[in-house]
Amino acid sequence: TEKSIHFSDSNVGLENLGIGGTIDFLCSINREEELHITNLTCEVTFGDTQFSIVRSRDHSTISFTPARSMHMRDSISSIIPLFEEMIPLGDATILGATASFRAKDQGWGNMKGRVYLRIWDENNFVDYPLTGTLNHSWIEYSWNSDSIANFKNNIPMGARAQLMCTVGGGGGHELFVDNMVLKFKIGRPQRAIENDIIFVRESTMNSTRSDNIVPLFEDKIAITDDLRGIKIRFRAKDQGWGNRKGHVVMRIEKPSGSVQDVFLHDNVLEHEWKAYEYNSSRVAQENIQKGDTVQFMCKVGGGGGHELHIEQLNAEFTLRNTTRIFAPAKPVDILNSIDELVPLYEEKIPCGVNALKRARITLRAKDQGWGNIKGKVYLRVWANGVKNIVRDIEVASINHNWNTYTYNSPADIQSLVPPGSVIQFMVKVGGGGGHEVHIENFVSQLTFSDAPRDEIVTNSHSPPTIACGAKVKSLNTTGNTSDIVVKVIKHDGSTRTTFPLANHLDANFLNPRVAIGDRLRFEGLIPANFKVTASFLPLEIPDHENVVVHFTDRINYWVFIHGKEATNILDDDQGLELKMKLRALTVSCTWTDDNPEEESTGKLILLLKDANGNEKGRYDVFGTVTHDWVHKMRVFDSGSELVRSAAEGDKLQLMHEIGDNGELHVDNLDMYLMLTE
Repeated sequence: TEKSIHFSDSNVGLENLGIGGTIDFLCSINREEELHITNLTCEVTFGDTQFSIVRSRDHSTISFTPARSMHMRDSISSIIPLFEEMIPLGDATILGATASFRAKDQGWGNMKGRVYLRIWDENNFVDYPLTGTLNHSWIEYSWNSDSIANFKNNIPMGARAQLMCTVGGGGGHELFVDNMVLKFKIGRPQRAIENDIIFVRESTMNSTRSDNIVPLFEDKIAITDDLRGIKIRFRAKDQGWGNRKGHVVMRIEKPSGSVQDVFLHDNVLEHEWKAYEYNSSRVAQENIQKGDTVQFMCKVGGGGGHELHIEQLNAEFTLRNTTRIFAPAKPVDILNSIDELVPLYEEKIPCGVNALKRARITLRAKDQGWGNIKGKVYLRVWANGVKNIVRDIEVASINHNWNTYTYNSPADIQSLVPPGSVIQFMVKVGGGGGHEVHIENFVSQLTFSDAPRDEIVTNSHSPPTIACGAKVKSLNTTGNTSDIVVKVIKHDGSTRTTFPLANHLDANFLNPRVAIGDRLRFEGLIPANFKVTASFLPLEIPDHENVVVHFTDRINYWVFIHGKEATNILDDDQGLELKMKLRALTVSCTWTDDNPEEESTGKLILLLKDANGNEKGRYDVFGTVTHDWVHKMRVFDSGSELVRSAAEGDKLQLMHEIGDNGELHVDNLDMYLMLTE
């Protein structure tokens, strides 16, 4: 049955739904009954402004469709707002923009009216004309940004759009506009955090008459990093009659070519549609590793007449490491002719308590095109917030002509960028006059490890060397160590110390001799069965002006009483006292409610109190928890309400809230506070 229902404010009380409210769809169903709904569409119309974001798999569209006509009277020639609304474009890359509308002027006399699109970058702006001079009669206008060179590359992160107009000076001028539709096509965010691989397919059917395992989808998913977990959901059934033989299978293929088939459900498929879920708790036993590929397969069944139907397959592979992408779309042109390093971009990237595992940076650049070559791009490492420069790492040396440059970090990048650092990209143009640097298509991918991983070397490495990105907890060696010494090499290449290797060395022996950033080189007579495993202590920030709260164990909460009050996660119920002024605060974790049968309710809340215990502010850190394991990071910078409100002597509490029948599971929870006097 097709249903179409219209709700208006006269029959449902929509006036009670304010800005920021939500609309939920619920259903009522009696025991042992069924309810099937498809093609549900909801269109919401707002009073005087229609603003929407439509998301698809490949891109999104931001639409501004004001449901009102505009009639402007003015006697000045300056550009003024046609609509007061500013449209936030967020951190996405703008792929293009279109506008369609109808417009005319007063209908007589001189023609002076024009319509513009203004792109705001904080207090600066650029105006793009959408029309020439308006005519006296109504004309339909259609505008496309494809006609403007570099339009999409000139819109920075956080930009806003606004429709403007010129009515015309001299008296008597008017401007009429209606049926305005402005759309922005947006692609990937210019600033993003990635730590999962998502594979989605709508539906397929396979009728192979065989008991062999055959491809369900041809796609092979490359596992690009160590896995933390997997969650696979789908609906499936067989032909609906006769013997049941169907299975859905995940095939794991190793780089060597060997394969392992994992059945994603316990029994053969049913005749009727049924929902299946394969949970992340089984990841360890399947031994999926970096470099493997995964393909979804199926076993239909031999004998004739067998079919396998699957729909709504959604697979999420959550990685242990998190990649932070910074890809500002706006080109940079610098003509300062000085030898000092200046910011290429003002944005700064705090590492928090995470170790930088690798960095990959690509860009297109050129200098002034003649004379001496001096332009360079650097990755700057700050300590104590942005108080002290640790080092500047060269990323690219720029030539006269446009070239694409790629920087891949060395293996010891953890020692160059320790936990607690702040990263900023810098540029040197070059002194002496006439020097320039032009940069576009800048993309940095910084991959952080959520915890120190064991490092293993064998006799196949020449010489066997381990980089220490954290304090060494232990060295465990197999094979004869009597003729082997360990040389501790500092970052500048000099030797810190040398000591004989033993089959086991603990932190008490190693910590006085090995510092973060050192390399351990094993020299001497290396036996054939030689193998060293280095384990590391939890990451620390070596700086007294930073406070790190690191929760080493997974935190699990189950609540079966509705309305339970938020409780403090920190051991000290009085809260964490700010000994100095708070400059920035980063919270990161991996979390889930792992409870798809119930509504997600869990939250993490930061509570700010003054020295007397009075509440000053309550801040939702990540929103509501999801059913799947996901990595979350939130930075409260100097402009945030929390940091602006916090004063020396105030106290912070990190709380958890869980609603009726809720669960909340939190792993690798870190709080990183940057303080200043």
